[in-house]
Amino acid sequence: MRPEAELVALLIDDTAGPADRVAAMRELAGLGNSAGYCGVVAAAEFGTRLPSHRDDTFPSLAAAVATSRPFALRNGTEARRLDAVRAMVRRADELYFGPGLVEAMDEHTLPHVADDLAETIARGVETVDATGLGEQLADLFAVLGRVDPRSALLLEKYFKD
Repeated sequence: MRPEAELVALLIDDTAGPADRVAAMRELAGLGNSAGYCGVVAAAEFGTRLPSHRDDTFPSLAAAVATSRPFALRNGTEARRLDAVRAMVRRADELYFGPGLVEAMDEHTLPHVADDLAETIARGVETVDATGLGEQLADLFAVLGRVDPRSALLLEKYFKD
């Protein structure tokens, strides 16, 4: 594992290869580093336009963020971690994040992203046939149902149509 300072330098190096930058972002996010979380936010915004986008790009970023909470608490970067989770949630009707996104939704995180999650699910219900993200949306329905009655309304709408 590289030192964090070296990973941050790689992340912001415009001459570095896109895959190397994403790897640095993933490692930094996993360490609870603010630069890594900011990178995840930017990557989620770029979506499939991310230069190094591969099938495992977003699942690996989500997994890193999901396991990083203890480091974020220690480093004082929990707010940035929540920003990263929120950015991924907002794109979960368009991008596949694998199980890491659901794993990031612990009892501490979910209240901070519940509104975004409900909005994403509502959009996803409309496009699920075109995106192939039905399983991911179903998992997110279940997560939202732990804290928010809107999930029942969204499920009713999904099965009614």
